[in-house]
Amino acid sequence: HNKGSAFIIFPTVEDASNATWELRKAKCTDAVELFDRRSLYTCENMEHMHHLRGLPETATALLIECRGATKEEMEARFQESTKTLVESGIMTMNDIEFYTDPAKCTAFWDARRALIPMVGAVREAGTSVLLEDVAVPVQNLAKLCNGINDMFVKFGYDDGSAFGHALEGNLHLVFTQGFETEKEVKRYSDMMDYLCHMVVDLEGSLKAEHGTGRNVAPYVELEWGSKATEIMWELKSLFDPQNLLNPG
Repeated sequence: HNKGSAFIIFPTVEDASNATWELRKAKCTDAVELFDRRSLYTCENMEHMHHLRGLPETATALLIECRGATKEEMEARFQESTKTLVESGIMTMNDIEFYTDPAKCTAFWDARRALIPMVGAVREAGTSVLLEDVAVPVQNLAKLCNGINDMFVKFGYDDGSAFGHALEGNLHLVFTQGFETEKEVKRYSDMMDYLCHMVVDLEGSLKAEHGTGRNVAPYVELEWGSKATEIMWELKSLFDPQNLLNPG
């Protein structure tokens, strides 16, 4: 129960990504969640989050949590995290301050948890909320964030956003999609193709926490190469010679 959180805003996604890398090396945090600019818009009207209003278009935030077996251990991790960020010289747009007040910390994490349902709450009738899950080496996190934003603009996903587990380079993409016309289906197909090629180019994984599923299955060979994919098929044939499991 000894834990506290800081919500730190950076001028750019590059600053947030560099800060994540420094925190990862220091091993002084228990969770670091990234909010892209679109995500900050989503939660700026929530309680304790009004300070997000009016930020520049390039702003990106990190929600950091530190825990400890004792209060002293927790506070030591607060100090180490703050020291790591200050000594890195990375600019922030607000003070680096950890809070233990339950109301404030709950508000921070409620904002993080609300990012998916809030997109669903304002979706157009006839559309579905979709969630993709990708990861890259932390050193490529900023390139991934910028690439996802460019992708949303390119394919017209105005409600799309990206957020997730920065320490692992793992981002979730949430957006709405209709499937009632061939044009909409093609737009989605083209975006998925763009996303998968981008992630592979950044030495990433097309799935980090979620299962591969139908959307990403056609790109397994792109990610792993033909030899590794062939071995996967051989393993499947050994365990499932009659092709009973997931025959599609």
